[in-house]
Amino acid sequence: MEWTVSFGRGIFRSEVMVVSRKLELPDDVYDALREAAEANGMTPAEWVSSRLPTEKKPTPKSLAERFAGRVGRVSSGGRERLSEDGGRKFADYLEAKGRSGRL
Repeated sequence: MEWTVSFGRGIFRSEVMVVSRKLELPDDVYDALREAAEANGMTPAEWVSSRLPTEKKPTPKSLAERFAGRVGRVSSGGRERLSEDGGRKFADYLEAKGRSGRL
């Protein structure tokens, strides 16, 4: 099978290749596989393929979708307000670390 893609003046051609892989099995395992495949009128590769899951993996959801319906609060257990001035505190921390040569 061949496909062609053109961009402006150039044309690029490529062939679709079928990739095969080797799977090494002990003789007794292969014999059992071959027997099971033959009993079902299949090749060993077809038999293995027929037993693989066919369901598609769900597409990753956005963070907003993952947290939809989850409204609430998180408590750190303390009384201090951890989110107040967090950006400034972090910048101060990095600045101090940089001055001490540990950044």
